[in-house]
Amino acid sequence: MSAPFFGLKRSDSSGLAGGRSRGLRADLHLHSHLSAGRSCGTGTVRRDADDPVTLYRAARERGMDLVTLTDIDRIDGCLRILDQFPEATDLFISEEIVTRHPGLRADLHVLVFGLNERQHREAQRLKRDAGDLVRYLDDEKLPFSLGPYVEALPADGDLSRLVPVLRRFRCFEILYAAETFD
Repeated sequence: MSAPFFGLKRSDSSGLAGGRSRGLRADLHLHSHLSAGRSCGTGTVRRDADDPVTLYRAARERGMDLVTLTDIDRIDGCLRILDQFPEATDLFISEEIVTRHPGLRADLHVLVFGLNERQHREAQRLKRDAGDLVRYLDDEKLPFSLGPYVEALPADGDLSRLVPVLRRFRCFEILYAAETFD
């Protein structure tokens, strides 16, 4: 998995305070109103979520070095930002793809980063089978991670079917900060 836009862009950190790198800051799981009402992790995206351009500006104001949206099964929020800011070098196109894993009979939420419109269309075509989708993302060398996967736990409690699924992923979202836990 290659992600040329993540991490430091230079090999030394001499220009940073104390010689220590803070890395790049980015929120890698952010929904706009375009995901409104769609199931996301353990909840539903708020209908009052902001529009893509407002989120882009807010992310930049909050010190994000890179900005992306992970709207559910769509990339048009990122495209709207690019339409308004065609020279933006800090934005990359991403999405949260809801895919089906036949062996689990459950939906998996896969966050895909840095894709283009052609890759989005093909990923959407392949999302009926999580295995096909993951193979495609690997072949395209796109960075991706498994989102909150609690939904994928087998209803019968037999976790042995989940292990092969987890092995297909190298990155996992452990905590989605927008969720509240009581």
